[in-house]
Amino acid sequence: MSGPFDSRHVRRAFGRAAESYEAHAALQDEVQRRLQERLDDLSLNPQRVLDVGSGTARGTAALRKRFPQAQTIALDLAMPMLRAARRHRSWLRPFARICA
Repeated sequence: MSGPFDSRHVRRAFGRAAESYEAHAALQDEVQRRLQERLDDLSLNPQRVLDVGSGTARGTAALRKRFPQAQTIALDLAMPMLRAARRHRSWLRPFARICA
């Protein structure tokens, strides 16, 4: 039986993987694509969009495009992931990044 969730271990593991993460994120890309498709059927006009577990923020960038009027926030456990997210932010109106 495995022990309780160790957030420090997860943070370190994803932090080490941050620079090469996107090259190996086929499953995450597919999940993101399917979630975005689900949004097509909804009529939403949010003020804020929070992407929990944003990783390198590819999904956050897609949400930013979908909801340009909303404040978009990327939240992740690993700061290196959020640093890697810089490549996806809009230079005209960047999204917030929070490590927690």
